[in-house]
Amino acid sequence: MHWLLSLILVAGFVQTESTSTLVTGLWGQYREQLVRHDAEALAGIFTENARFMEAQADDLVGRQTIQARFERVFALRVRPVDLRITPREVARFGGRIYDQGDTIQTLAPAGDPKRAYDVYGRYYAVWAEQPGAAGSSHA
Repeated sequence: MHWLLSLILVAGFVQTESTSTLVTGLWGQYREQLVRHDAEALAGIFTENARFMEAQADDLVGRQTIQARFERVFALRVRPVDLRITPREVARFGGRIYDQGDTIQTLAPAGDPKRAYDVYGRYYAVWAEQPGAAGSSHA
């Protein structure tokens, strides 16, 4: 029995390496759109029926709702100017990628980058493979 478990872990490790690379690339796309304040492109990373959850806020369901939220965030006086995401655990199972890690989001008042500050957090994401979609995987 131990030998069988070892084989499963080795196979999982090999798959996780390429999965981690994929997730890092997807978060890179997310960061790029966030820094550019491109709500439409950012929402395009999400599936049509995605659920976006933030602390102390109602869940947002659906790509259009998520896009509207990003548009409101980008219109605020203090808005995101950078985002660093560090995936800690990434696993692929059944056409989904389960990903959790740490974030550091830099916020600053519009036109006043010297007053920027960092907000530290944690995240959990489920990426779904979308055949035929532009990015092939979506949150």
